[in-house]
Amino acid sequence: MDKDEAHGDIRKFRAESKRYRNVTNIFQGVLIIGSVAATGASAIAADLGPVRWVAFAFR
Repeated sequence: MDKDEAHGDIRKFRAESKRYRNVTNIFQGVLIIGSVAATGASAIAADLGPVRWVAFAFR
């Protein structure tokens, strides 16, 4: 393996890692938003009895 091949491999691996990082960041954002929504629904349900089914649906 010469230097040119190594540089090409490095560029390829960097591009792949960027794509995987973006995908994992999106999944993490979805989980955080869902967690915040479930927490908010639980807090609202604690104050309003008829809305408790919403918090149950998020769990």
